[in-house]
Amino acid sequence: MLYYTGSLTTKGDALNDASFDFRVKIESINTHVEDRDNHLRSADFFEVEKYPEMTFKSTKISATEKSNQYILKGELTIKGVTKDVVFDVHYGGKVKNNQGEKLGMKAETTINRFDYNIDYDPTATGVGKEVNIVIHLQFAKQ
Repeated sequence: MLYYTGSLTTKGDALNDASFDFRVKIESINTHVEDRDNHLRSADFFEVEKYPEMTFKSTKISATEKSNQYILKGELTIKGVTKDVVFDVHYGGKVKNNQGEKLGMKAETTINRFDYNIDYDPTATGVGKEVNIVIHLQFAKQ
């Protein structure tokens, strides 16, 4: 079973015109603690039965003044709520091997879980309101 799918579409080698599209199945949550994973899948958090996926669709990517650093803007949808987000992206480079060409990146952002109706512990005393998202990406050239 695939827990996530994604694509990166570019024109040539430059990332300036790239577009990203991702889907993640929420049931794939794995913190290595079964009770916690089940709680995260429940209506208190992600409500996986009603909202089985989270998605991201890019709207713009821009190079920064730093080498191999980009700003990726797009729309993140969690629990049926879509919000604009900005990822800091580090381009790790390309490698060729007998399986073809691959490209690596790391993307990071921070969201407020309350913006996505994940409102368990509304005072945020036990569960913080900010969620750091770190994604390690590897793409195979098609």
